[in-house]
Amino acid sequence: MKPVKLYMVAHCQGDDEYLSDDKVGAHSWREATMKDLTIEALASYLDQDAENINAHDYCGAHRRLAALLHQMIGHTRTWKVLWKLVEYRGLHGMVGVCGRGDPDAVADELGLPRNDGEEWKLK
Repeated sequence: MKPVKLYMVAHCQGDDEYLSDDKVGAHSWREATMKDLTIEALASYLDQDAENINAHDYCGAHRRLAALLHQMIGHTRTWKVLWKLVEYRGLHGMVGVCGRGDPDAVADELGLPRNDGEEWKLK
């Protein structure tokens, strides 16, 4: 996976900043800092990315997953999972919805067959 560069952008003067991987057309932008990269911001960014490519079935999934993970495995591990999802371009990117992400690279990294119809087993 290639490195991800995220920004805090505002499209109009006075607008609140939000997390984005695209600063083109922004009224103002700055590189996101670790303080900006909260679990909530990462999940919202991933849901917005799904919305931007009309992957509507994935809208809200990242926030719900974040909440579930936070309850079950805690803050630090949840943040790490969400950051990995950012690298994969979201749940939708993991499976290549609308051409987003690289599902073959994800399958290879996770030790899964590239063909979803093949049998698989966790290692």
